[in-house]
Amino acid sequence: MFGIGGSELILVIIILVIAFIYSKNKSPKKIIDLKPIAPVAEYNIEKYTLHKERGLSLWSQGDKKGAVVELEKALKSNPDCVETWCKLGDWYDFLSSSSFLNSEGDENALRHKAIDALNKAIELQPDNAKAHDMLGNVLWAIDFRKALAEHEIAAKYDPQFNASVDHARRVVEECTYKLSNLKTIGLKSLQERPLPQMFNNEFYFDGDVVKSAVMFSCVSGTMRQWMHAWLFGLENPDLFQESPVAEVAFSSTGDVSVSKGCPQNYRAVIEELYKEDLL
Repeated sequence: MFGIGGSELILVIIILVIAFIYSKNKSPKKIIDLKPIAPVAEYNIEKYTLHKERGLSLWSQGDKKGAVVELEKALKSNPDCVETWCKLGDWYDFLSSSSFLNSEGDENALRHKAIDALNKAIELQPDNAKAHDMLGNVLWAIDFRKALAEHEIAAKYDPQFNASVDHARRVVEECTYKLSNLKTIGLKSLQERPLPQMFNNEFYFDGDVVKSAVMFSCVSGTMRQWMHAWLFGLENPDLFQESPVAEVAFSSTGDVSVSKGCPQNYRAVIEELYKEDLL
């Protein structure tokens, strides 16, 4: 029978301890749960083509609203078609300024739908000059600075739109106003004196040339002052004989809102102010 020396015994103990520690720390192999990959949705080009052709046909026949519905259905089957998004945006824009509307709310809703459709086209193809130019055309009715910016982007991607940019810059220059550049007339109906900064607020009006502003209301609200004025094409308008071309609202914080056309209640307001000796 063989004996084990002291040093050999120590070596055996060390080996056993190492083996024990290794067996404790060794983690079992993980079982990977391979879930099946969800199939990518396939676009239905057949449905897309069917609805698009129906839409084009209805549009040519005069059924504009029906055509828009068909084009919307087409894009549900093929939402990555940049050209069709541009077409839908163009149709929304047409409807927003046509006799097909029932109210001003319809006009605003359709115009924003046009913006959404064109922004979708730009999201899919950021360098699509046509989409940027079309978006610029829609934005003229909302924010002329943004409109000009879109025309400039279009020209950046395609020089053929340089003419649009030049025209847009001229229009912006010709149609940008400040009260400080107009003859201003303050009626006695002003509750407060308008703050000086409001006379330097720029506003855009692309109708008749504006020569004067008749300020008829000015009142302070939460943290700012609001002033309302009628815009006229004459320097010295006869308020009983002439009609304003627009009404504009200014705030002391820089907000400006222009409503084109003569307000429906203009005559009634003038008569009331006359009765109260506030003209």
